[in-house]
Amino acid sequence: MKLVRNTQNMTSDQLKRDLIAKYVLIITIVLSFYSIYLYFFASTTFFSYYILGFLFLVLYTWVIILPKYDINKIVHIYIISVSIFLTYIMLNVWKNNTLVSMWFLPIIVAADTFFSKKYVYIYTIYVTLLIITIFLLNQIYDFNELTLVSESSRKASEVIIFFSNLFILILLMHYNRLIKKKESEEKYSSGNLENKDSFPNINSLDLEKKEDKDIEKYMILYASIKKIIEDERYFANSNFSLSDLSSLINSNVIYIYQQQ
Repeated sequence: MKLVRNTQNMTSDQLKRDLIAKYVLIITIVLSFYSIYLYFFASTTFFSYYILGFLFLVLYTWVIILPKYDINKIVHIYIISVSIFLTYIMLNVWKNNTLVSMWFLPIIVAADTFFSKKYVYIYTIYVTLLIITIFLLNQIYDFNELTLVSESSRKASEVIIFFSNLFILILLMHYNRLIKKKESEEKYSSGNLENKDSFPNINSLDLEKKEDKDIEKYMILYASIKKIIEDERYFANSNFSLSDLSSLINSNVIYIYQQQ
């Protein structure tokens, strides 16, 4: 997978897939490193295996499921699953490290990137309720199962969380701009094509009506000319002209000329 690709000629769907590919790569590196870090510096190894289990789920989704299913459905499922995954970790580290709430920020940006504004509001409310729930549960019960062995290791953990989420946010916002721009272009192009396709039908109907009226008009004109020339024998007069004929039938000389 190329880290840098030419995105100018990509469709919005291709941009979304490219974003997911890069996200999976980044999250794989971050979670792998964080899992190893917790294995050596946390009070328990459970969370190290817990993170690796979630990472396996992400990779499985990317390799097996994503190519076969709709992107938006997969992203919906991922947002729900990652929020549950993060909620359990946050419950156990909230009192020592509230910075972990940063993990929820990419969810809102991802919702804005992949979905309509309605889902941005829904997921914003959803994330807010999760944070409030985590806070309230920590007031009632002391989870605190995930602790780091020293103050320096705790600060190092905060640095990892901060910069990894910052990098993910930058990636999401960059692709958000590209995808929104491409979707606007595709919508505009699609609208033009639809309008273009509809014009010939309207014009053809108008032309048919116009042609019918012209034919009827010329048939009446032809009948009038024929009556004057053949029945009333005006052609016998050597001074009879087109102007005289146009006066007799109350028509334009040009129309009469076109009948010749």
